[in-house]
Amino acid sequence: MEEDVDTNFNRWNTEYIDLYQEEWWRQLDCHSKTAYNEWVIDKVVPFIILSPTIVEVIFSICKKLDQPPETRYLTIEIFDRFMARHHKQLHECIWDRSPDNHLLRQWERVTERIQRQMILRAMSCMQLASKFVNYKKCLHSSVIMNYLKSVGQSFTLHNIMASEKRVYETLNFKLPLYHPLMYVDYLTERLSKLEVISDIKLLHSTSISVLDVVYIQHKEIYSRLFHMISGRWERTEAERESFLAVECDKLFLACAVVACAAEISEPNNGAIIQRLSQETGCLLQDIEGLSSIISEIILPDKNAAYVKP
Repeated sequence: MEEDVDTNFNRWNTEYIDLYQEEWWRQLDCHSKTAYNEWVIDKVVPFIILSPTIVEVIFSICKKLDQPPETRYLTIEIFDRFMARHHKQLHECIWDRSPDNHLLRQWERVTERIQRQMILRAMSCMQLASKFVNYKKCLHSSVIMNYLKSVGQSFTLHNIMASEKRVYETLNFKLPLYHPLMYVDYLTERLSKLEVISDIKLLHSTSISVLDVVYIQHKEIYSRLFHMISGRWERTEAERESFLAVECDKLFLACAVVACAAEISEPNNGAIIQRLSQETGCLLQDIEGLSSIISEIILPDKNAAYVKP
């Protein structure tokens, strides 16, 4: 009788997890297909302002403040959108309303202020991200203030709270809560259930390391992907807009990240990339192409084919 209870419980537990995964997948798939809409509306592209150095600094601060990987990725997603929209709004305000003979001087002052406040804005984005990832361990304003003081940046608690409000308002109180690690989590869980990988924990931890590289080298990776597709480095305005759907496809990116991590952690396991394609509907050759580019970024000795003229 006791065995029957355990068996029934395990079966119910498995069915419940499967049902949860199906709903999880529907939400992720839906977001992946529509995520680029906000970029189209704002007429900007991801990482247009963020440099590898900025991303590395944010990652470093997150680690020093003991934040989980989810916080650092969500911080970048929020900061990227905020900076693009903030810069665009200020540009329109200056160039649309000021007299011509004062435009350049006013814009120079604005850009200088943006530069001075950049670390404060990044910390505000991190603060918001930490609240949504784990509110019990979120970064309080006092923690932000003390960290900024430690790096020679003096901002009051009022400055920090006002900055967080400014970020939130600029994004119309809508945060980009989906980031590629969510897709990586789902895909590694699916691969675990399909039993095509021997060490799923190693695959997941390697995927996070690969995803760090992808965030830092985002511009370079997608520049190479466009070159792979078109044979050219420069994009026309129409091509930039059409390629945006590819650049914003987090599911596609997660497939390539996991495929790259699998090649590192368990080489020559062809079943993994095939399963990724079958589970997501992403074309096998597309996953292989983006994965190979990421691999070549991680292993520089393979980069010769992608040297720009």
